[in-house]
Amino acid sequence: MHPNTGPIDRSGTTRLSIGQETGWLLYFHLRFPLRFYPVHGGFLIHLRIPECGIPEESTNSSPPRGSTRHLGVLLLAAWAIGWFLTPPSAANTQGVCDRTPQVRDELVETTGVSTCEDVTPEHLAAVTLLDLSESGISALQAHDFRGLGRLQRLRLYRNSLAILPSSLFQGLSRLEQLALNSNQLSALPPELFRDQGSLEGLWLYGNRLETLPNGIFSGLSKLTHLSLAENSLTALPADAFAGLSKLESLSLPGNSLSSLPGGAFRDLSSLTGLWLQENSLTTLPEDIFRGMVSLQTLKLDHNLLTGLPEEIFRGLGSLRSLSLDHNLLEHLEGGTFLGLNLLQRLTLDSNSLTRLSEDIFRGLSNLVELQLRQNRLR
Repeated sequence: MHPNTGPIDRSGTTRLSIGQETGWLLYFHLRFPLRFYPVHGGFLIHLRIPECGIPEESTNSSPPRGSTRHLGVLLLAAWAIGWFLTPPSAANTQGVCDRTPQVRDELVETTGVSTCEDVTPEHLAAVTLLDLSESGISALQAHDFRGLGRLQRLRLYRNSLAILPSSLFQGLSRLEQLALNSNQLSALPPELFRDQGSLEGLWLYGNRLETLPNGIFSGLSKLTHLSLAENSLTALPADAFAGLSKLESLSLPGNSLSSLPGGAFRDLSSLTGLWLQENSLTTLPEDIFRGMVSLQTLKLDHNLLTGLPEEIFRGLGSLRSLSLDHNLLEHLEGGTFLGLNLLQRLTLDSNSLTRLSEDIFRGLSNLVELQLRQNRLR
């Protein structure tokens, strides 16, 4: 038996004892400060190392210096296997301490643990509601919501957010409600909502949005409520709402829209309410409302409309309320309201109407409220 090693087997190679194995692992870890986790003791016991590769025993406490290339390779392999066999929870030594302070504190409170280090992946996976509203947040980090795969409702309204990382909501595939209203957002990354296929409600009102990226809402096939009110939008992409066949409510008032692209609402067959008041619309495309068979409420008041295409409301057989007051309308064609058999409320007050065609209200058998005040009718 070699005086400085363990027993030698028949092949002439030497096996490390458990004590030697532990010493070498510790030495390797200290000399190479990489992330290291222990491997099962039986692993290195069965690693056969040539007898000549074992360093001579040293009389001092300094680390051995005679390591051969073979030993280094084997120890590196042991380290690699330890790394990959380490469970995720063991690697999560920092908890959520590196997240934005308000997010960190809310996660600690929501999960019911004592400190941010105590929050585990299991805790995060159980969170379904995260309320960060009115928390004084001015910026968020891309990894703030990582691990919240079961989150259904996220409230971020009434903060001071101006910019959002493009991957902020990545992995939140079960998110159903997202409130980003009343912030200071001036733009949205094109892929911000790419993982939100389950989203049903999205609130973006009360920001400073000037434009919308093409396809920003594509993929939100389950969306039913979308609010973009009180922003600074001057135009809409032609495909802004493409594919939103389940959308029921679209709110766009309080912007600076001067025109609408033809076919902007063509896929909104389930829409029941469309709010376009308090913009700067001067004209409307003839087919702008084509295909909106479920629409019940349409608000176009407080714009700059001077006229309407004759059949602009054709096909809106479900419409109950139509607001056209506070515009600059001077004349309406005879067939403007043709086919609106279920219409109950029509407001045309505060315009510049000078005359009305005799058959202008023909077919409106369910009309119960008609406002014509403050015009120039004679």
